[in-house]
Amino acid sequence: AGECRARRVPVVVGGNYFVLPEVVERWLRIDGVSVVYGGEPERDLGALLEDLVNGRDVSRYPGVSVPGRHAAPPAPPLQDLDSLPFPDYTDFPWSLYPNRIVPIMAGRGCGWGRCRFCSDVITSAGRTFRSRSLENVLGELRYQRERHDTSLFVFLDLKLNSDLNLWRGLLERLPCVVPDASWTASVHVDSGKDNGLFRQDLIQARRAGLARVTSGLETASARLLQRMAKGSSLARTSEFIRDAAEAGIGV
Repeated sequence: AGECRARRVPVVVGGNYFVLPEVVERWLRIDGVSVVYGGEPERDLGALLEDLVNGRDVSRYPGVSVPGRHAAPPAPPLQDLDSLPFPDYTDFPWSLYPNRIVPIMAGRGCGWGRCRFCSDVITSAGRTFRSRSLENVLGELRYQRERHDTSLFVFLDLKLNSDLNLWRGLLERLPCVVPDASWTASVHVDSGKDNGLFRQDLIQARRAGLARVTSGLETASARLLQRMAKGSSLARTSEFIRDAAEAGIGV
């Protein structure tokens, strides 16, 4: 930031984790930081940058804090995720990597959102759960496959099975969009009546290309699990691990 200040280049930092006032104020004290943005900036970022480089006041944007003033409240979480454009990775140096693995985020936040130890629930992404539509996510998978000639994807969602309609829709229709897809995801194995992770779901997920699934075990202590508010049980988690492994999914 100091080097940029010497060259008169404005510096914007921020994102979902810049929603706590004490975090914002510490960054505002760094010499050369022009703006700290708390929240999800996609909708405003282009106009904000244009105003900033032209010397206009940017404090009018939600979530924007500037040096010399108190930290602004974070911007409200984005609601209509389908209205955002698909990410553009054409400038990424794909030639330096042996595989083209494209990241996809189908939703923001966590459909569970109650774990007491989780830092994500205090960020703008975690305060609420919002999901893209199935058609929009399939559209991006198709777009990224054609644009980057790849069938490899990693879902970045905290809990891809937050929206069961989306989750099961992906298991059913992803093979039609990317027939040879191979992908990874994180899920939450709660002990509710239906979390989309029954044996048949996992068999279907493997057929749809799910190669590896990640889920938090946290502890083998039932007492600690209850205090963490994970909604998990040792028996249900054990069953999930066995079923996933037998379906051919790495856990």
